[in-house]
Amino acid sequence: NLFTTGYSGQAFSNAVSLSRIQIPNTPDLRGLEQVTFSIWAQRENASSSGYLLEKKGHYSLRLTNNQIIG
Repeated sequence: NLFTTGYSGQAFSNAVSLSRIQIPNTPDLRGLEQVTFSIWAQRENASSSGYLLEKKGHYSLRLTNNQIIG
C-alpha cells in the first residue's frame, strides 16, 4: 500500500520502494510565497546521495556526503 497513517494525517509507506513522488504543477501551487515540507528518508546504504526534494530552477534539498544541502 502506498499510504499509511502518519504523524499528522497520511504518510507514504516505507513498505513501497519509491524513487520519486511527483507532484503536478497545478495553478493551486503556483505563486506561493511560503511552503513547509517535512521529509523523513532512509538511505539504502552509507554512500547513498541524491535529491530529497526539488523544484527545478527554484529550490532543492539534497543529501551529499552525509550532509543535507538546501
